[in-house]
Order: sequence, then C-alpha cells, then structure tokens
Amino acid sequence: MRQGLTRAAIVAAAIEVIDTVGLEKLTMRRLASQVGVEPMSLYHHFPNKANLLDAIVDSAAISYATAAKAHLAEHPAAGTSWPTGLQALGTAMRTALLTHPRLIPLVSTRPASPGTAEELGEDLLDAMTGAGFSRRDAEYALQSIVVYVIGHVLAEAGQTPGAADVPNRSADQTYYDDWFTLGLTALIEGLSVRKNPPRA
Repeated sequence: MRQGLTRAAIVAAAIEVIDTVGLEKLTMRRLASQVGVEPMSLYHHFPNKANLLDAIVDSAAISYATAAKAHLAEHPAAGTSWPTGLQALGTAMRTALLTHPRLIPLVSTRPASPGTAEELGEDLLDAMTGAGFSRRDAEYALQSIVVYVIGHVLAEAGQTPGAADVPNRSADQTYYDDWFTLGLTALIEGLSVRKNPPRA
C-alpha cells in the first residue's frame, strides 16, 4: 500500500476519473492505476465499490454545505435566516454539480449517508425548528430543496443514458439561471406559507 494514501485522496481521484470518463467506467482497477497502487490496496480503505460510491456522494454533500456556509460568511448582510440558508445551499449545490456534471447520475440515485446529511444540515434544521417548523417538516423541506436542485441540474446538464457522447440540446445559460432562481425562490416562499398558513 502506498504511503500516505488516504480515503480522501482516493475519493478525489475517483471524482477525477468520473469527470474524465464517466461514472460507468469507474472501476477499482482504473482507480488504482489513477492513484498508483495495486487494486487490492484500495480495499484497505473501501471494502467494496458501494462503499466508495457512498464516500463520493458524502464528499459532494460536504462540498455543497461548505460552499454555502462560506457564501453566508462572506455576505453577512444577507442574514442567517432559514430562507437565506436554503437559498445558499441550493445555489451552492447547483454550482458544484454543474462543475462535475458526470456526478449528477450518482448524486441523483444515491443519497448522502444519514450521519453526513444530519451533520451538514443540523444548523439549517435548527434554524427552521426555531422558526416554528416541526422537525419532520424541516427535514422534508431540506430534502425538497435537494431534490429540486438535482432535477434542475439533470434538465440542464444531465446526459442521456447510453448516449453520453451525444450532445444534448441546450438553452442559453441565462435561461437556466433565471429558471433555477425562480423555482428555488418559489419553493422557499411556499415553505414560508406552510409554516404560517393564511387564516381563514
């Protein structure tokens, strides 16, 4: 086993492989060649490919949350309310997935591990329950933002199964940007109405 080889380094290399040749061509043998070890060395860190894929998804989730928190820290005037937090998370997630579009099929079909999801979403969930959401509704709201973003990036940059080398029809980038912002804003505003339904 190569000295200094870590799980994080293997995950980063796996993302590079996916970016280059696609998820369907990620194999333990190809990944081992990428990091300069024998394939069996990878199994000291990941007992199977499923465990590796879970780690890739968790790494992607960490990148969204980190970027969202950095954005909020850089723009304190925007506040730290739950709508601002959801907007920042959704925007950061979209940016990250568009940077690595070949990760979209993986992220869309494999959720982050419960421990990672809970840890990364805890601040937002606390803000939402503090604002009057039940814990269950706060979790559903956060999941709804994630699903919205995944659906949008699939429409924007997803590849047709079995025809990844065939370019998709693509609209102007401004179209996608405006569409995304409108939909995300509408979803967050709808959640505000659910928290404070109009009186009859």
